[in-house]
Amino acid sequence: MRSAYLNGTYVSMSGTSMATPHVAGAVALLWAARPALRGQVAETEAVLNESALDVASTLCTSAGVPNNVFGWGKLDVKAAVDLAAVSVPPAAPVTGLVALAPAAPNPARRSTRLRLTLARETFVDLAVVSLGGQRVRTLLQGTRPAGEEAVRWDGRDAHGRAVAPGVYFLRARVPGETAAQRVIWLGP
Repeated sequence: MRSAYLNGTYVSMSGTSMATPHVAGAVALLWAARPALRGQVAETEAVLNESALDVASTLCTSAGVPNNVFGWGKLDVKAAVDLAAVSVPPAAPVTGLVALAPAAPNPARRSTRLRLTLARETFVDLAVVSLGGQRVRTLLQGTRPAGEEAVRWDGRDAHGRAVAPGVYFLRARVPGETAAQRVIWLGP
């Protein structure tokens, strides 16, 4: 990036120091365009990552995205605003013991996040399940406190392998109750 420098000169710079103001500005524009995202850091991050333009690099060991040179890729603010228009979940009302907000982004290709809400402390089993009902991966299992918790799924199964593109369910089971949300996985 070409940047103003000392004594009226310009220099080319790169890295986090140059990206930070652009990302902060993108977040401000995204939150102005989609107020439901305000303060939702995990969801905002997911939208920015999901909408970034892929840039592969082998300069620092990893060839795919994300990588150590370009991270999740080049920022695309218009794509982020467009994606948020269709993927920002409404708050999940708790009518029973457990509720799941819809996954966002959805469809997803890198990762998706959802919010689990519990009315009181209880044991929860949150899993990714195939259309055939087979457990693909356990995301949370154990006693959790009352309240809301953000959970991320990276499109991998229990063995760390990328799952095939398709329809999956994020299913939360608590004693006597089950909640589920559908997610369309596009793959990387």
